[in-house]
Amino acid sequence: MVYSIIYILFRFDYAIDPEQLNYLKLLSNQASQKVILRCEGNSETRLQSLLADDDTILARNGSRRRFLVRKDDCGSATSGETVAFISGRPSLLPIRDVQVQLRPESRFHVQLGEACFSQ
Repeated sequence: MVYSIIYILFRFDYAIDPEQLNYLKLLSNQASQKVILRCEGNSETRLQSLLADDDTILARNGSRRRFLVRKDDCGSATSGETVAFISGRPSLLPIRDVQVQLRPESRFHVQLGEACFSQ
């Protein structure tokens, strides 16, 4: 059986003035955000990488630049979700792009959590 794999890259836009976001980052020492990939119908969908606001690529299995997968049910149930958590430098957030690996019949959607900045 031959499986074809498709890689899709999404782009997100946030409703915040860039100057206001930069000022928020300057006042913060830490930032975090959650990304949820919801899959339907036993689709093998995999969150591959995330593009940070400072153009850093965060890989699922990266050595230094990575994100934490807290839950990974896609492909193992009729419906599931993958929950990724990103924390670190304020310059990383918000997440700008999400790269997903999937099979042609896969159905899914991406939900971005709030980007939280703190001292």
